[in-house]
Amino acid sequence: MWDPGTAVKDVLIIEDNELVRRSLERAFEREGYTVTTAGNGQAALHDLSASDAPPKIIIMDLVMPIMDGWKLRQRLLEQPRWADIPVIAFSGAGCEDTDKTLPGVLCILKPVSLPVLFRSVAKLIGETGPKQPN
Repeated sequence: MWDPGTAVKDVLIIEDNELVRRSLERAFEREGYTVTTAGNGQAALHDLSASDAPPKIIIMDLVMPIMDGWKLRQRLLEQPRWADIPVIAFSGAGCEDTDKTLPGVLCILKPVSLPVLFRSVAKLIGETGPKQPN
């Protein structure tokens, strides 16, 4: 769950499958990132609204209950403080036309390769590579 405190969270993972969400959370923490999670787009928006410091990047599944990735991206773009947060979306159905349906989103096909995901995150947030634990 998102910690609405003032500390900067590097990565917000939004995924309805708890096993996948927890696995990604642990993988990013091992790479030295600070991670928060949400189970769907609506929960993520609620938690983002309560936070003083938005994440550096959002990683989300596209197909989720309550609010899917497409609707979430639309809502993020409506808020100036969230519109410029880089977003990576996972899709099991393909990434065709996502440049039109998900503006500014990097779409990655499932199953996701963690090294590819880490490199993509580092590139999108302006780091030279994955963080290393202190």
